[in-house]
Amino acid sequence: MNKLTFCSRPLGRLPRALLTLCAVWLILSVPARAQEDDDAPGFRQCMNQALSTVDINECHRLSFQYWDELMQQNYETSLQACDTLSEQGAQAPARCKNALREAQRAWLKYREAMAAYLNSANDGTIRELIVGAFMAEATREQSRRLQNPD
Repeated sequence: MNKLTFCSRPLGRLPRALLTLCAVWLILSVPARAQEDDDAPGFRQCMNQALSTVDINECHRLSFQYWDELMQQNYETSLQACDTLSEQGAQAPARCKNALREAQRAWLKYREAMAAYLNSANDGTIRELIVGAFMAEATREQSRRLQNPD
């Protein structure tokens, strides 16, 4: 038998709730395995003290807020860094800034579209956990990308 099984049932026939629960467990366990500097300040403590999904959602909201503010700062710094390209020609700074603005706008649209998809693809309170974790993690990654564009 080549099919993966879980509790003697083919994996493809698992209830959707169990698959969703597994997905949430994976999402929530990633920060626990990550290094401290991968988390927003206070995130681990917040998660350790969380007693409900409302608490976990608040932890993700605070994490998202931290990473969103840092992403904005890194975006502004990257825009300013474009000005150092003047030795490559008078148009280089403007091209750099335009490309960065276009990329950031497209990324923001992606983030919102993916959050909308995750929201519509899941049911109940689990959707808030999945969307909250995605928003925080995706924003963290974009913040880092803007900080180190190399």
